[in-house]
Amino acid sequence: KSDEIISRRRDIAERYDELLADINGVTVPEVIDGGVHNYQCYCVYIEAGDTDLRDELIEAMAEEEIETQIGTYALHHTDAFSDARQHGSLANSTALHHNLLTLPVAHGMTESDQQRVVETLQSEIKSRT
Repeated sequence: KSDEIISRRRDIAERYDELLADINGVTVPEVIDGGVHNYQCYCVYIEAGDTDLRDELIEAMAEEEIETQIGTYALHHTDAFSDARQHGSLANSTALHHNLLTLPVAHGMTESDQQRVVETLQSEIKSRT
């Protein structure tokens, strides 16, 4: 059954890739040559706006009954690791922490559902940048 689930998630991811291709300020996940992705989650990088935009998008989309999530956490920004020794600026980790947004990848999503997610995301980005 896992092959069926992963296949469905790849279909959803492919549709997202198409729908998001022309949206300024959003970068879709890239799969390197020879790589395989199971799309346990579908995270986009929000380039537009500032470090608060991703969180504003999560809230705004929730108001439209679209559940999104933080894409990743930077451990050095958490209380548990705040006093840990750092090597370098960890700028990439910080950027991902502030800018990755996870879009819904529900098995039962329709193309219309995905269209709604993307249109809402695009509208919310435009209204804030």
